[in-house]
Amino acid sequence: MFPSKAVQHEALSVLQRTATAGAALKRLVETSNTATHLIDDASHVCLAFSVSRGNEWRRDPSALLGRQLWAYASDEIQLAEATMAQGAWWNEFLPAPVVIKTSATSHREMMIKQGELIYERMYLADGTPVRLCTSRY
Repeated sequence: MFPSKAVQHEALSVLQRTATAGAALKRLVETSNTATHLIDDASHVCLAFSVSRGNEWRRDPSALLGRQLWAYASDEIQLAEATMAQGAWWNEFLPAPVVIKTSATSHREMMIKQGELIYERMYLADGTPVRLCTSRY
């Protein structure tokens, strides 16, 4: 048995709005003037990054999109992650932003500049928690 036409149209409408909202957030990150990127909060998979971040990383967007970024985390970022796991980050719907002072880190595929990295929790329209990561130098 198939859902009625009205239910089918409503489901398609909801799915279309979800895709549009995710695309809008991605577009905002990609066109930001600041060094920023968006990751899946749990897996650290890169969803989008700004031109400034791409220049800093020395990467073409296609090279890192859809890839997990954890392998490139500085010691300070790794320590902050461990602290966040013990604190409010995973216990609150909208935890307070986290500011991390990080040292410069250079990998064959990516470079992280010394400065502050700000984590802010957001949600995609489908409920997926994502993390907006913005640098201040």
